[in-house]
Amino acid sequence: MDNNDKYDFEIKLSAILPVKKTEHFNFYYFSNSFAEKDLDNIVTQREKAYKDISLFLNIVEDISIDLYLFNDAETKEAETGHRGIGWAFNNVMVEIYNENEKCHPYHELVHIIAVKNFGFTVSFLNEGLAVYISNYFMNTDFGDYIHHNIHEKVAHHYKENELFSLKEMFSLQIGNSLSKPPISYPQSGLIVEFLYKKLGKEKFFDLYKALYSDYSEEGIIANIMEFEKHCNMTIGQANKEWLNFAI
Repeated sequence: MDNNDKYDFEIKLSAILPVKKTEHFNFYYFSNSFAEKDLDNIVTQREKAYKDISLFLNIVEDISIDLYLFNDAETKEAETGHRGIGWAFNNVMVEIYNENEKCHPYHELVHIIAVKNFGFTVSFLNEGLAVYISNYFMNTDFGDYIHHNIHEKVAHHYKENELFSLKEMFSLQIGNSLSKPPISYPQSGLIVEFLYKKLGKEKFFDLYKALYSDYSEEGIIANIMEFEKHCNMTIGQANKEWLNFAI
């Protein structure tokens, strides 16, 4: 991303905030914040996450990432206009980090590395990969209801008859209210785990790259056809198989 393409908040905050530069990150934080007090731990955790994700995805290219750490949601939204705990775009991450609320250290980073190397894909694979890798490397509850013990979460939602069918997942943009995030995030992660183990790494990422971020009626139909071709089974068969795997 060229400097001229930066958001206003990046230009403003990068000029006034303290910054800690490491091998793969520029950590921007507010003075006297919890992030500043915990900065050594954040640096160690995030550099480990970068190496873990790169190894998992077989990525060797180094990326420099700007990570902005906000102490609360109000300041984050006021400065960036973005709601929610975390946001990733281009080579930028924006997160809340305080004693009670913080992003899983892998999730947004997976998005940046995966998009840079594999491009955009259908939402449930995009978010599911971030959840699966986050759970795989660091199955810890950060208070975000998404990554911790995804097998248990999906089993609970199955018993409550709350899961989406695999076909329905193609129409969802994970994260908005219609996707019921407490359900669709762990479900996406477990679907990715199922596909990754069934297809193997190479074929899974062939599938990942073959699908598009298109939620029109035509786009959904085209994505399902590509899915069935790559998985060599119908969407109905895949739905039964992943449920047998999950439950």
